[in-house]
Amino acid sequence: PYHLQSSTFEFADANPKDPQRQIEMFPTKSEITKAKAFSNPMSLWEKQVHQLIRFKEEHNHCNVPLNYAKDTSLANWTKRQRRQYRLKIEGRHTTMTDERQNILEQIGFVWDSHAAAWNERWGQLRDFQRENGHCQVPKKYPKNQKLAVWVKVQRRQFKLWTKGLPSNITKERIEMLGQLNFVFNPADQYKRNREGSSSEEEMSVSSHGSA
Repeated sequence: PYHLQSSTFEFADANPKDPQRQIEMFPTKSEITKAKAFSNPMSLWEKQVHQLIRFKEEHNHCNVPLNYAKDTSLANWTKRQRRQYRLKIEGRHTTMTDERQNILEQIGFVWDSHAAAWNERWGQLRDFQRENGHCQVPKKYPKNQKLAVWVKVQRRQFKLWTKGLPSNITKERIEMLGQLNFVFNPADQYKRNREGSSSEEEMSVSSHGSA
């Protein structure tokens, strides 16, 4: 590792009558920066990257909640990374370098916080579907009330989308929900189920009558 030696700041060999020689003995700004970088092998940014990797290993995604009480430092850091990325896209001064961007993207970092939140809820709905065999999250679901609200919002956004009105739902999201057999209109589904049951009953009555 690179270290600045104390002798760098000594002037025993310098000619006191040669000011230029004395100036040259001082370390330059770039030398000091380089020395600090190498004297501290892992920067704060790198440490947070390692924390993000641990978070992903535990949760299978990189969508750190904004109110992540377990590690508020990591939550604030991920928020800053998205802000710095936006500055980079806008061509403004930023600490987000190409190298840092590549590292985060390789981990699976999502730059759009809204997309990250949506994907997190979709994952929770998938878990609900696996556990219950359907996606009919109750309106009052103490175990995860935010998921219940999210499901309601998806149905409302889908209704707007079908009418050609502004909506934040996309074809991709509709397809992802379809993979879970998500019901966008429970009332219609209920009506179809009732009609199907009535038809089966009528067929049963007819078969008994003919017998």
